[in-house]
Amino acid sequence: MNHQPLQSGELSGIRYITCTRLLELLTGVGLLPLLILCWFDYPAADDFSMGLEVGLAMRSTGSVTTALLAGLTKTIHLYQTWIGYFTSALLSALPPHTWGEGWYRLTAPIALCSLCLGTALLLHHLLTHRLGVDPLLTRAVTAMTLFITLQCMPDQSARVEGIFWYCGSINYTFMYGLGLVWLSQLLILGDTAASGRLRLRTLLSCLLGFAVGGGNYMTALTCAMVAVLTMLYAFLGTKSLPLRLRLILPCLFQLAGFAVSCLAPGNAVRASGITGFSAIRTVFIALYYVLSVCISQWSGWAVLLLLMMAAPMLWHAAAQTQLSFRLPGIVVILAWGFVAANIAPPLYATGSIEAGRIRALFWMQYILLLVLTEGYLVGWLQRQLVTHTSGAAVSGFSRQTSLALLLMALFFLFGAALQTKVDPHYFTAGSAVTDLANGSAARYAAQNAERRRMLTDPAADSVVLAPYTDRPALLFFSDITDDPSDWTNQALARYYGKKSVRIP
Repeated sequence: MNHQPLQSGELSGIRYITCTRLLELLTGVGLLPLLILCWFDYPAADDFSMGLEVGLAMRSTGSVTTALLAGLTKTIHLYQTWIGYFTSALLSALPPHTWGEGWYRLTAPIALCSLCLGTALLLHHLLTHRLGVDPLLTRAVTAMTLFITLQCMPDQSARVEGIFWYCGSINYTFMYGLGLVWLSQLLILGDTAASGRLRLRTLLSCLLGFAVGGGNYMTALTCAMVAVLTMLYAFLGTKSLPLRLRLILPCLFQLAGFAVSCLAPGNAVRASGITGFSAIRTVFIALYYVLSVCISQWSGWAVLLLLMMAAPMLWHAAAQTQLSFRLPGIVVILAWGFVAANIAPPLYATGSIEAGRIRALFWMQYILLLVLTEGYLVGWLQRQLVTHTSGAAVSGFSRQTSLALLLMALFFLFGAALQTKVDPHYFTAGSAVTDLANGSAARYAAQNAERRRMLTDPAADSVVLAPYTDRPALLFFSDITDDPSDWTNQALARYYGKKSVRIP
């Protein structure tokens, strides 16, 4: 039987598919230690205070309906007395451990699923659905974006609070992913060729937009800015009334949710005890932090090398689109502004972005916009270098592109091995593997099991718990103190029905 030799285009396509699958495999392998580590996760601090009412309702009645009503009542109370972001407050009032101690292991998977799904949907609908990029290439860009986002997250507090601590991850990472899902739906609704169940999609986008508007203020403000720009486009960029309605309605619902959140009476109560920056100063400090924190502190060798590896993929993606890429300066300024706007709410409210969950979200949005901006700049450079293009889609990677990617990948693996030898916690997956391999995570779980035994003992009213001997880098958020009147001690005591708890 005669076999025909592969043509150059087929070889190119094989390299193209192989590269995508290897990137997805690498991203998946990087997630695996995090998913294993979540088996040893345990609630802390706000998890007990926010989930108090639901936990008590479940233990006393066993009714899911009663527990959900308790969570809703808690949300209304918080809206009146402490915080305005009602969606985040409701989710925070329903931590997994209130349904059963073991369910807290779902904390990291919930946050990671939201982040991965939101990123994948947004990039798919932006690059493939709207710009015509090959789906395989979009998957490669998505895998690279998620790998940088998760593995190069800059500090341990961001990883703990953004992934493994429920009250932090559900409020910030989960809501951020939900915001990306909403933005992806706007892209579909804005497609003039869209068809099929548009009314249902519009309705769901309205509801989702309202929920996103009631989430953390960082995500809600970013989405509100997109909503305003989308409405301007609907009024000025199209004359189709159905298209205008499809775009304007979800944006109005998002802005309404954001307004309801901002106007909450509880915000004024909380603001009376903290001091932030003025509005003008907030703008300049936020713009400065993008340069000094994101670029100067966080964009190390690993991030830069991975961005270099993404460049050939983005080059091929640009070749498959009809965009002219004529406004690189405006795109850079817009990206800078959106990243800065992300941290404007905490700077305005508290004058600080030191909380790990805030830094985690700051990082996530920065990386997404950094990759998209790089893609636009690569496209602009391509249009400058290539004076005439046929407009045909690029079917795959050339031998030179594949070789360049291979060399950069090998260099990255070599550098990662050296870096991990010096600092095992440099990459998120490395940190998880370290906590698992040295037994820290297992001992931490065993200590928490012993604490649960003591806290659920009906014969003990005042409980003295042994301090943690192990504090895994990705799991430990905070502990109670030796002062029974400390709010974390009181939250834990009320949750388990104890008179007092403390450590020696």
